[in-house]
Amino acid sequence: MYKIYYLSTDYDNNLPKYIGYTSSELEKRLKEHVRNSKCVKNGTIKDNWIKNRLNNNYKINIFLLKNDILTLEEALTSEREFILKLKQKHNLKNSTNGGEKNKIFTDEIKLKISESLKKYYINNEPKNKGKKFPGLHKNRINPDWSGDKNPFYGRLHTEEVKKYLSDINRKHKEYTYDELYDLYITKNMNQNEIADMLKLTRPYVCRLMKKYKLQKIKIEINGQKSTTKNIKNRKYKRFSYNKLYQLYVIDNMTQIDISKKYNVSKNHIYKECKRHNIKK
Repeated sequence: MYKIYYLSTDYDNNLPKYIGYTSSELEKRLKEHVRNSKCVKNGTIKDNWIKNRLNNNYKINIFLLKNDILTLEEALTSEREFILKLKQKHNLKNSTNGGEKNKIFTDEIKLKISESLKKYYINNEPKNKGKKFPGLHKNRINPDWSGDKNPFYGRLHTEEVKKYLSDINRKHKEYTYDELYDLYITKNMNQNEIADMLKLTRPYVCRLMKKYKLQKIKIEINGQKSTTKNIKNRKYKRFSYNKLYQLYVIDNMTQIDISKKYNVSKNHIYKECKRHNIKK
């Protein structure tokens, strides 16, 4: 599902100043706009407008224009219609007329960018001006292999080759669910300890945990929250299909009975039944 939205502020009387489309939540898209505007030095008209309003202590607001759009093509068409309808009336900060997957700047915007760059380079010299590349660098490009003379010119890698290149250039080894489950749940190690042991970065370990949806079960003991680390002799194990089928279907035990018998949470048994697709 796609949505059409617009950005504004109280200073602008909450009238449309930028129109866009998104498939994510509006608040998430707003945070992306604000973060991107802070990261770039010479941004777009929209980025400069956001920075200007934030510097003057105005909050950027996001409003829904149209909801429940099924396809990307419909979203692009709707975006273009809204921009053309409201551009002159509200002085929108969109750099293009919208409706394209890859943004194409209008001649007016190109002229503004050109003029701003000319003003910038009056007082600032290009970084590589006056620099001479060494002969070794020039010799890296063989004239016999340039342009359409290159045998790979106009061709693309297959998905299989892309995957192979991605694997051989991968900085970190891809760990399986069972390996991480054993370290994080069974051995009760935290993410920092796992990262140190496997010589990985902690953010990478965190991404793997999110990918496999691994998390420690939290319970309350005497009104205080406790994790698996604080509970002695608690076993977190993966049940085989046959064993779980025997307990749940043949022996007709409830999920609560199984969880009590093996000292695990009911939610763990529920997930195991769901993983094996076992139903009564």
